[in-house]
Amino acid sequence: DAIGVLREMQKRNVVPELATYLMLIEGLGRDHRVKEAFDLFQEIHARGFTAKASSYSYIVCGLAKYGYFDEAVELFEEMIRRKVAPPLGSCIGILNGYCQDGGKMEQAIQLFRKMEGEYGCPPNTYAYNVLLTGLKKKDRVEEMREMFLEMKEKGCEPNLVTYCTYILGLCKAGRVDDAMVVKKEMIQKSCSPDNVVYSILINAFCKVGKIYEGEKLLAEMLEKKLQPDVVCFSSLVDCLDKAGRYGDAYRLFRRMMEQGCKPDAVIASVILDSFTKRGEVAQALELVNEFVDRDLPLPSAGSINQLVKRIVVGDKVEDGVRLLKTMASRGSRPLQCSYATLLRELCRRKNAVEALELVKEMRAAGYTSVDLSCVIEMLCKMKMVDEARGLYEEMKSSQQQELLPSVSTYNILLERLCGEGRLGDAKDLFQEMIESGRIPDVNSYEILVEALCKAGKIFQGHELFKQLISLGFIPSSEMCATIVDGLCKHQSREE
Repeated sequence: DAIGVLREMQKRNVVPELATYLMLIEGLGRDHRVKEAFDLFQEIHARGFTAKASSYSYIVCGLAKYGYFDEAVELFEEMIRRKVAPPLGSCIGILNGYCQDGGKMEQAIQLFRKMEGEYGCPPNTYAYNVLLTGLKKKDRVEEMREMFLEMKEKGCEPNLVTYCTYILGLCKAGRVDDAMVVKKEMIQKSCSPDNVVYSILINAFCKVGKIYEGEKLLAEMLEKKLQPDVVCFSSLVDCLDKAGRYGDAYRLFRRMMEQGCKPDAVIASVILDSFTKRGEVAQALELVNEFVDRDLPLPSAGSINQLVKRIVVGDKVEDGVRLLKTMASRGSRPLQCSYATLLRELCRRKNAVEALELVKEMRAAGYTSVDLSCVIEMLCKMKMVDEARGLYEEMKSSQQQELLPSVSTYNILLERLCGEGRLGDAKDLFQEMIESGRIPDVNSYEILVEALCKAGKIFQGHELFKQLISLGFIPSSEMCATIVDGLCKHQSREE
């Protein structure tokens, strides 16, 4: 390439002219190879050439634009040291870099003040806009006001960007009424507010609860044939909803849809939450189905969770299960607590098939660390002990202490195993319970002691009974009677 030709010339002791270097630098800049352009520019000085101010400006702006700000500052300072008057473009490039780096506003202001005096390049509207943007980022609204007044005094006419930046700064500071004064000035200066300005003002009025002013601005927007964006609609819909004007909020939402403005997850969640908190579950589900059918962004998982809770309260658990399936099919991951809410309700209803299916769906959604105690207890009560044992093994394999069944769940599983005469499995489970850190209670011992005695294993039962006493537990009278009766039958009256 051209750089290769340059190097070949140098090898042959052919000294390239300054124009050759500058042409290469310009080409590298067009290809966004600014670091190579900078290195070549440094080579110019090493060979004794003196670059023009325009060349400096070209490199400084390129370096600042493409992320080499430290190098841009270094070159800018070198230009000042060499008494080369910096062009306006290079000053703005450095100014912009200082303003984008939030911690360097003082350097930005210092440079800005030197531009008119020391450097002889008075700031233009674009330079003022850059500085106003930096001040806005740091919430320095009073300084923004001073700069705004100063630029007008010095004959720099504010443009749409100026007004928009200043209005946003005022709104961030809660000075919405002042922002409206600036908007009025815009119109007087024949600078028409655009969608962005209106959106900023509507959002600001909504944040301070001034709904009427927000609605008035929206109407003004529509009258001027300006299309509000989804953020603008969302602000007003949310504000109307919080004010209890649910019908107005929903009508505005529908109007947004009719105008072809696609809702996002934020506004979808606001409308869904509105239906949910009023207990209008059927309408809420209809809304979600509409979003799915029209391939629109779905409400947040948090909003869906609130709807699931309301569905369960309304005894419509099947609708909740279908809802989570729909969410998962669209790639929207429901919250773990949504699954847990439905699982508890399915277990309460003893709907084992649906509960086990929901457990599979939880696994598919990536929730592997889940407490399934309620499902295990339900399965035991329904005499589905093998399925219960399978879930227990899953929980145990997670090796997370908090996910192991509670003592009461262990007891239910123990009781079911003993009830089916599976004493070996019951004894293994009892031992696993101890090894897992769960301390058996009186009921745990009573279940196993009674089962052992009924199976004629009185001496094993008696050993457990003695262990119970040694741990400081007080056995029930029924357990004592069982042990005494068993020992007597086995001619161990002394025991």
